[in-house]
Parts: sequence; structure tokens; C-alpha cells
Amino acid sequence: MKVNSATAGPAFLRAAILIGVLIPVSGLCEYRITEFRTATLIGTDNPELRSALTENGFLISHGKTISDGLSLIPHNGVNLIYYRGTPDTLGKDKLIEVFDHPHVARINLVVLDVTDGDKAKRRQIQEACKSLGRANAGRHLALVSQSETEEDSLTAILAEWLGKPGADLKGVAQSRAHLKDSMSGTGRKTEVKLRGLAAVSISPPDKIIQGQSAGDQWLAANGEAFVWCPPGKYTMGDARFENAQPIPVKIEAGFWISKYEFLSAGRKNPLEPVSFSSVDEVIELLSKRASPEGWTWDLPTEAEWEYAARAGADSGLPIAEEDMCCYANFADKALFNARKDLRFLPADQDLHDGHSDGFAPVAYYGPNAWGLHDVLGNAGEFCAGFYTEKPSAAVDYRVSNPQARRLPVTRGGSWTTPRKNMHPAFREVPGEVEGVSMRLTGARIVLRRGERLARTFREVWESASP
Repeated sequence: MKVNSATAGPAFLRAAILIGVLIPVSGLCEYRITEFRTATLIGTDNPELRSALTENGFLISHGKTISDGLSLIPHNGVNLIYYRGTPDTLGKDKLIEVFDHPHVARINLVVLDVTDGDKAKRRQIQEACKSLGRANAGRHLALVSQSETEEDSLTAILAEWLGKPGADLKGVAQSRAHLKDSMSGTGRKTEVKLRGLAAVSISPPDKIIQGQSAGDQWLAANGEAFVWCPPGKYTMGDARFENAQPIPVKIEAGFWISKYEFLSAGRKNPLEPVSFSSVDEVIELLSKRASPEGWTWDLPTEAEWEYAARAGADSGLPIAEEDMCCYANFADKALFNARKDLRFLPADQDLHDGHSDGFAPVAYYGPNAWGLHDVLGNAGEFCAGFYTEKPSAAVDYRVSNPQARRLPVTRGGSWTTPRKNMHPAFREVPGEVEGVSMRLTGARIVLRRGERLARTFREVWESASP
């Protein structure tokens, strides 16, 4: 499938991303948000549809079969597959393959503009759409045209939806198309809407370059979204934390860092961060990936992580503490009330962040100034290096002897972390809360120039052995 980067959206979208769009949350919060959107057109190049997609920032490509729409699905974004043709060319098996394909898109929208007048064949396609509920935690929507006539073409429905910011596609298509929603019957809200503005990738998915300014975004070929962090200086640490006293830090080289905490398809809740049992698990996973030429998959150093989390703020807390519930999943009032025991006494008794127990879906909360979501709370995030009593810009893997016990370090806190520790400077050793069955630690990955800095325990011990 060939992607036409020229259709990633009009030039004004790049400026609009920096200006942002305000999204109300529960009537209390307002924050800026962007999402990547992709569209694969099969059997059509309708100018009306193409124009509407372009104006809404979709990265448009063309395919030969419906399966081509699976090649680039943005994490926590919107993927649209538009097919126009006969049922015979479509293929029932290929359609089911699309519905069963694991993904981590927020919405995977399959639009079938069937041009054959054979009602029996149309019913077969509609029956195939029942397989929507098999996978991907209810994040599919399928539309099938009601007849082969131009009047029932789905182009007009999509164009109308795209032309109304905040519109629910299900409401627009109601009674005008056969609709199958994989969330039906789950008791969950099923509106199908675009969120905020479209993110604009600075380069095509198969070509990685250095960003031009802080907050530039890049959509990788595997669907992961990244944010550019340029070289710069800042004050690392904060006087309130004994193990994070302030020091000046200079970030010598820019790097790409993932917009969201690490996600993986095929899980029960694929939009929730992956929890890892150890830092080695993350590093081994990254070491098996093919890296873009000249770049390396890695974990951020502590200095890089805090720099990205602060997003240009030199010191202090980038957001007001009273607004924390708009930006982080932490130990809040609901958690205090839900856990009737001493372990959760530190939970906040005034603020409610919307989740009481466990991970929230990524980007449920607002991003920081550079567009990173969930840098505070939700999942603690592994960094390269061992935990030390004092912060450092360097990665520390020193051991006095091969038997020395050293611990990994995490940043950002988790959903069990008290509000007072929701701070970019907060650092800790990963652990679990007694009585809580799920893990608390995830990861946020980077792409950097040069060699991988993060090391497994085995790599460290082998290098320390005589």
C-alpha cells in the first residue's frame, strides 16, 4: 500500500496543533488533544470523499483489497477502510479477517459501499459483519450500503459526518445504511466521533527524520505515535523530594518519545497500557524490533524522561495541583472509598480523576504541553539505568561486584500513587501494592540516534564479570 503524504491534511493543521483545541471533560477540564487518522480507499477515488478526509487530516492511501486497510492502523487513533465494489471482489473471508485483526486503534471503521444488486449476496456481507464482536474490545463499526444505487452510496454519509465537527457517525448513518456496532449490548457508550484535531506526521511512516521543533509528531509504520523532544537545558529534580534534589541538565541530542504508554494488540483492554513484570521484559522486546536506519529503540534515560514530562517547564510542577484530576490517574477519592483498608489511606479524599481502580485507557486524560499523555499516574514507567539515591543525567549501571543487587527505576507514578507525588521529579523503585493483583509498571519507549542505552540485568552482570 502506498501512502500519499501530501494528503495528510492542509498546511493550517500544523499550526492548529500548536494552538490546540479545547476539549471539555466531565464539564470540568479543558485540554488540547490530537489524534492520528488514516484512511484506505479501495475501488474509489471520489473527490468529495477525498476532500472531506483531507480537510479532517486523514492520511490517505489506496489499496487493492480490503486487507490493505490493515497495514497502517494508528495507536489510539481512527482507521477508516472504504470499499466500493461487488461482494465477489470483496470476499467474505477477507472481511472477517479485517474484523478479527488485532489492533489498538480507538476506532476501526469499515465502510462497504456494495454495488451489486443481488440481495442475497448483500445479506451475506451483512451476516459477515456479525463477527465484529469477536475481537478488539468493541472498537469496530461497519456500515453497509442498503442498495447499489447512487442514492444509497455511503460517500454522502461520510462526507456529512466529516463536515460536522463532533458529530456521531451512528446518528448520521441511522436508517440510511446497515450498521453493525461491536459495542452494541456491552452497556458502554457507543458514539463514533473524531476527537480534537488531526495529528500531522512530520514525515511518511516509512521515513524517520529529526523533528524541527518540540511537539512535532511522527506516525511510525507500526502505528505507534511519537513526539519530538529537541536538545535543551532544564533543572532536573525538585527540592520537595529527598532523592531528587535539583541539578542542571543538558540534553545534547533530540529524540523521539512515544506519545502514549506502551500498547499491544490482542489483549482484553488493548487501549490500556501494557504492564510489565520486569524492565528486562521491555528491553528484550525492544531488542527484537527492527530499528529504522541510524536509530535505535530504547527506554528513555531518567533525564530524558523528566525533560519530556516537563515539556519545556524548567522547574516546579507544570500544572496546578488542583487540576491534577484532568491530567493523571492517581490515588484519588474513588480509590480511597473503594479500598476500605489502611493501604489506601494516602489516597486523595477530595479529588476524583474518573477511575477508582486500575489503569485508565491511554489519553483518557489531557496531554502535557508537548502532546504526551499520561506522563503522570496511570502506569509507572521504566527508565534506563539503576535506581540511585541522587538523580543524574548519566545512565548508571555500575555494580561493585557481579553479586551486587541493584534495582530498576521508574518515573511518573501509577494509579496507586498519592497526588503529592504526581510530579515530573518523582522517582521510585517499581513495586506492587499489597492486595492489588494487577501490575503497576509500564513503559514509554524512545527512538534515539546511536546505540541502545538500556541494559538487561544479564547484560550488566556479564559486563561486570571478570
